[in-house]
Amino acid sequence: MSVAQPASSGIADKLFAGPLNATENWCALVRPKAGVRIKVSFDPAATPFLGLWICYGGWPEHPGAKQMCVALEPATAPVDSLAETGPWSRILDSGESYSWPMVVEIESIPSVN
Repeated sequence: MSVAQPASSGIADKLFAGPLNATENWCALVRPKAGVRIKVSFDPAATPFLGLWICYGGWPEHPGAKQMCVALEPATAPVDSLAETGPWSRILDSGESYSWPMVVEIESIPSVN
């Protein structure tokens, strides 16, 4: 998973880790050749799961432009579908919201050629 695939691969996967413990409170995407790291810090008490969205041309499924991305997503559940319920499920009343802290840092690192 350390090498990006071409859009023609048609890959679209969402992977989850967790539940996380108190010390598992950050993740990062690193681009050594570009000399940059994007670090995401979060509170695992509020977002006890971490999603990794990898898409190399596999979404959306309908004809047209396809997404090419990798994303780190602190999450309140180990699934994306609201149809899947479990001990992580939360019911919000009309007008109610739920929020959680998250810090995104873009850092310079020594570049690697």
